[in-house]
Amino acid sequence: MIAIAIGAGLAYLLVAVLVGAVTGVRLGGRDLTVSFALAASLVVLAAANLETGLFEQKFASEIAFQQFKGLERTVDTSTFGVLALLSAPAFLVVDSWEATIGTNIGLVAAVFAYVNRVDARLSLLMLAPAVLNFSIFALRDPLIGACFLGLTLLMSAPALTRRGAAVGLGAALAVTRPESALVVAAVWCGRLVRQQRLIRYRLIAVPFVLGGLVVALYLAPRAIGFNRNAFGAELFELLDTFAVRRGQRFDGGDDGGGSNILGGAIVDLPLAIRYPLQLLTVFVLPLPFEIRSLTMALAFVDSIVFITVVIRLVRTRHWISISLLGAYLASIAFFAVNYGNLFRLRMPAYFIVLGGLLAVRVWSRSTDPVDGGDGGDGGDGGTTARGGRVRAADDGVPAGAGSRAP
Repeated sequence: MIAIAIGAGLAYLLVAVLVGAVTGVRLGGRDLTVSFALAASLVVLAAANLETGLFEQKFASEIAFQQFKGLERTVDTSTFGVLALLSAPAFLVVDSWEATIGTNIGLVAAVFAYVNRVDARLSLLMLAPAVLNFSIFALRDPLIGACFLGLTLLMSAPALTRRGAAVGLGAALAVTRPESALVVAAVWCGRLVRQQRLIRYRLIAVPFVLGGLVVALYLAPRAIGFNRNAFGAELFELLDTFAVRRGQRFDGGDDGGGSNILGGAIVDLPLAIRYPLQLLTVFVLPLPFEIRSLTMALAFVDSIVFITVVIRLVRTRHWISISLLGAYLASIAFFAVNYGNLFRLRMPAYFIVLGGLLAVRVWSRSTDPVDGGDGGDGGDGGTTARGGRVRAADDGVPAGAGSRAP
């Protein structure tokens, strides 16, 4: 428990300093109190889970620590580099992989504090079962979610002035989850093409975007462990092979790496039939009659919460976040063919939804650069959801947001 608590405290401090430096937002006493309470609760829950084994630890739990220590692994650990870097202060204090759990808890608690500063009601999204459950493991999902949240907000801003933050978050996501970085890049390109000022350049931009997509698909097999490139029918055959392997991770005595925590599996059908079912299962898992354990019940409750918040986001008609969420869900549905994968990968989706709702909360839709409002790139800003003026030079942060939530 000590290692987890130290990791949580150091990560909270590091993330809070970084976010505060970039945004200029100062946390208040209430924000610190509720976020500390959340962090303390998660630390206790994580320690209890380690002791009791209620939720099985994952295959990848020790990878960040092993990479930091330079230990040899039989699998590629490069995608845990950023998580290892965030956990480095804790590793220097306590020589234990369990500090990585604390890093994730501190990261989630710090993000919770800043969201609470803007809108306490929206911060409740971070109490969703999927978010809380996977905050107490030493996996990359909280980091991926935080990157998605930051990039969603930056892409939604009336003017992109914090380019350094965007590049940093994009690089962190590209290193940690390359395929998710491609999703963000595709939505960003779509944003540029749809801007009114770029209409005249669409004939030039569209071929570049399509060309980038072709290259990404050509290189896709290497991102999932195949040592060759492919395209056309061969590409889909390789991707389908990978997807089936993910769904059969318990076959032959394989422990599944802890991903299939729910024990259910999507039926092995031809890709054309299976994929729509996989996409549907992203939203509903497990089915009510499949519930056999506490974990499955937790996942079912989370499905209700997830569907509710997605509907709320769709009603905002915030194009950037809806597109990003749709592209992300489409990508994880293809590769995740067991309930455990889908439940875990749903966690970053909450951060995309949160980013979209925060963007609508801080900037009204009239300032959406995609819709051609007054707050487009290089514009004069616009109004917040409550009518306050926005400074375009500050990414649309309402005046006084450094000391007070809009």
